Amino acid sequence: MATVDIEEIKDKLRCGNMSCTCYKGKNVHCPAHDDRTPSLSVTQVETQNLVKCHAGCSQESVLKVLRDMDIYVGGSQYISLKYDGSAIANIRDSSTGETKGCQLASYWFYSRLPLEFLVQCGLTEISYQKKPAVRIPYKDTNGEITHTRYRISNTLDKFRWKSGDKNPPLYGLEMLNSYKDTDKPWVMLVEGETDTLTCRYAGLPVLGIPGASTWNDDRHAQYLDGFDEIYLCVEPDTGGENLKDKIKESRIAPRVRTFTCGNRKDINELYVNTSVSTDDGMTGPKVVDFKDQLFRHLNNSQKLSDEIDQEHAEELKESYEDAQGLLTQKNILADVVDLVNELGLVGEDKLAQILYLAFTSRVLPRPVSVLAKGTSSVGKSFGVETVAKLFRERDDFLFLSGATPKALVNFEDVNLSHKMLYIAEWQGIKQDEVSYYVRTLMSEKQIRFLKAVKDENEKWVTKEQIIDGPTGVIVTTTAQNIHWENETRHLTLNSNDTDEQTSNVMNKIAEGFASTEASPDERLALRIEQHHKLQRYLAVSRPDVEIPYAPLVAKEIPPTAVRLRRDFTQVMNLISASAILHQENRDRKDGYIVASIDDYIMVRNLVDDLISEGVGRTVSKEVKATVNAVEQALENTHNEYVTKHELSSYIKLSESALERRISSALSQGYLVNTETMRGKARRLIIGKPLPEDTQFLPSPDRLGVYAPKTEIEILPPSQDTDDDDDLPF
Repeated sequence: MATVDIEEIKDKLRCGNMSCTCYKGKNVHCPAHDDRTPSLSVTQVETQNLVKCHAGCSQESVLKVLRDMDIYVGGSQYISLKYDGSAIANIRDSSTGETKGCQLASYWFYSRLPLEFLVQCGLTEISYQKKPAVRIPYKDTNGEITHTRYRISNTLDKFRWKSGDKNPPLYGLEMLNSYKDTDKPWVMLVEGETDTLTCRYAGLPVLGIPGASTWNDDRHAQYLDGFDEIYLCVEPDTGGENLKDKIKESRIAPRVRTFTCGNRKDINELYVNTSVSTDDGMTGPKVVDFKDQLFRHLNNSQKLSDEIDQEHAEELKESYEDAQGLLTQKNILADVVDLVNELGLVGEDKLAQILYLAFTSRVLPRPVSVLAKGTSSVGKSFGVETVAKLFRERDDFLFLSGATPKALVNFEDVNLSHKMLYIAEWQGIKQDEVSYYVRTLMSEKQIRFLKAVKDENEKWVTKEQIIDGPTGVIVTTTAQNIHWENETRHLTLNSNDTDEQTSNVMNKIAEGFASTEASPDERLALRIEQHHKLQRYLAVSRPDVEIPYAPLVAKEIPPTAVRLRRDFTQVMNLISASAILHQENRDRKDGYIVASIDDYIMVRNLVDDLISEGVGRTVSKEVKATVNAVEQALENTHNEYVTKHELSSYIKLSESALERRISSALSQGYLVNTETMRGKARRLIIGKPLPEDTQFLPSPDRLGVYAPKTEIEILPPSQDTDDDDDLPF
């Protein structure tokens, strides 16, 4: 067996620091100990290559480490030129086998990239925590070093960042401008420095992501602007798939093509396993052969957008099949009422249906927002919480107890697009700045915010933060009114505060304590899961809705208040939500679901009084009852005024509920407080006359050809008869 020239052995044991004596002197670094001063001699005697460590390492320990490094000396210790990538090139303790660091030479063995090339790219050997390590500089587009990474091993736990280095950039940015200087610029996007250096050595345009988990669209995507095609190398592991999933959400996704390296893990392994050149004097893998193999893989790349479309089609089909349990029902809202009643929400059928439609409207271009009002302990939060159980938290809605002024504009990892924000109490966001961001998100469908951040060079720069919607907001409050600009953007619901409702709630609670039946939790969980599946399908399909009778409805509504511009949109979106829920029983036109008159009738029955109250055309039955009670008390007592204490004899309510009703009537001008001294009990008299009861939204029979053929009245589900034929669904 031929003897390998000793210079080849020495080259593999040199450190890469050209000023080191391992290049100028006779000795090189001994791999069996932490050799800072070259102490290993390699000499040739006849056909034998002999090694000796002058620092005291035994020849046996030196040979053992050399074998681990795939270096064999003399005869059976022949130095292998078979680059199979199997050698572990760490420096190890001869007695314990413990990894002692990573020398530049050992990184050469690992990567098979020429030492001179690695040095040219700025890699140097340093001491890191008293062990050798390879220093890898990260440079910006101007060639200035912004971050530093240390390779401390070639096996597990390979890397450390320089202390203080945060938000790592892409590796190889100093070459970016040269990559774009072509007629049709393209670039490869790979994981890690080794793959990046391998492609650069082959003369290919490449940028490296420090690790699969470090991709950040805000920081990294900007550097890929201007490239017509981006080839993403997907490694066959969890990290590779996670990286691809991140890129799918990136703005660069439409220009990305994905490829793998066949039966090789990554690009460097493909390079290492390329056939050895014997005709051009090279002592490593043949670059031409490597490029040929790599281009074959690039030619087999797939558009990432095609994969996204395929995944969406598969998810759409799967979610559609899963949703059939509810999707084919003629009246899904009846099932909602029945289910929330079983979950403990009684006497609030109307509230439950409106909330369910509002939550569903999140998939529309402009979701419906709801403000649930009520006194403490009236059950408003329980009502919203119960309906929210029928939706998927974080997928369909995000729950917040409150928010600081900058919280919403710093939602970098939370997607609010086509989701609802469920805010437990207005008190948690009532600060002017927070409420401003909330209503901006509702009306403008995004928040655009300039803030000062540190860039990759640790310099302060201005960054535009964009939080995309559309986003709906559901919030509860005990306040009589919230910020007027926020309130006009919500559909306001008042919780039932009557004694009858209190009795209903207590009876429902008592049933739970008195029942000896087995817990129905499993059955209810299955029913809730059906609604989750339905909502998943709606989120995936994002259907469009046409309301053919919308112009006729608009024509019939008297334009008596500016806020009608928003309220009318809310009504149309509730109709759209009903249509997409019942889409299996609706016509389609050019891909649009066509809302039927049944959707209008349902929504009209639910919100007509709310819209009328909002624009001052009518008042709630609670306010009307309060004013009538004051009028009756004045008539019976013949006094000039009535106090709250006297009024409590006519309206059997808790003190807080009665106070809320009086405050509402006063704010609307239907009652007047004649007491002028602060802190004194109110002296209530009648204010302006109560308006006549009118229906604000036009009757269905006024909608021309869209009017129902027969008189149909949709009863609330809790009052439905057993005859389903009377229902339009």
